[in-house]
Amino acid sequence: MSSNSETPREEPETPSEEAVATVVTPNPAEEGLPLDFPLTPEDVQDEAVRGDFVIRWAVVLLALLMGFSLIDQTMTLVHVKSGEYLSANGFLPPHGGDPFSATAEKRTWINLSWLFDLVAAGAYGAGSWLGVSILKGLVAAAAFWHLVRISRPKLPTWWGSICAIPALLACQPRMTAMPEVVTLLGVALTLRLLHEWKTHGNQRSLWMLVPVFLLWSNLDNRVFVGVWLLLLTAAGEALTRIPVESRRPLKPLLIGVGCAVVATLVHPFPGSWIHETVQLYQKVYP
Repeated sequence: MSSNSETPREEPETPSEEAVATVVTPNPAEEGLPLDFPLTPEDVQDEAVRGDFVIRWAVVLLALLMGFSLIDQTMTLVHVKSGEYLSANGFLPPHGGDPFSATAEKRTWINLSWLFDLVAAGAYGAGSWLGVSILKGLVAAAAFWHLVRISRPKLPTWWGSICAIPALLACQPRMTAMPEVVTLLGVALTLRLLHEWKTHGNQRSLWMLVPVFLLWSNLDNRVFVGVWLLLLTAAGEALTRIPVESRRPLKPLLIGVGCAVVATLVHPFPGSWIHETVQLYQKVYP
């Protein structure tokens, strides 16, 4: 019969007083550091500015990442090939039949997004499909860069940047390598220019609408979105109940809006975007 002998436990040795390390807490006063840090209104304002800056550019970076995505639309290839055809045949779209259709040779080829086709073909020639993806990512980032810069004066911009995030998620399906991505940039830029005029009275912003709508109408047939935005803004300013002495002069706005609308007619197919608007809602969107 065997018996198990228990091994006696070793008690931990108690360190002697000489072995105990004395922890010395540094005295801030001895090191020349202030004992307290007073928080001034200027410090709070600086922190708010830095926070606004970070949130604003986070939204822009997120738009860039969402725009820099896989290209899976077959119509993008059509736009690229159309741009290559235009660059090899005088750049401007011909008024003859559609060279990409076997059944519409005698029908007039109305290519309202001919300038976008040239840009897409140039991006494809520079970097293949990676170049096209980078292009639409930059356009999406530029659109939201203009959007987050719209804010009420003397107020922080962080709330506008936060509101831009759900707008970014809603616009993400339209961030394609198609002309519609140009409309996102056009709407954001139009809103910012109108905001600059409304808040600061900058009439130069109204004149900037002319080149914006000139390019927009040749890049995408959805320029009617911007036209309606201008007309509704002008109507709202004319019908507003704000006292006359606190309003901006209406005449510069009407002149700028009128010139911007006329600029949309500078096109190989003048005024065709008006008819295309009806076709878009009757045949494409339904």
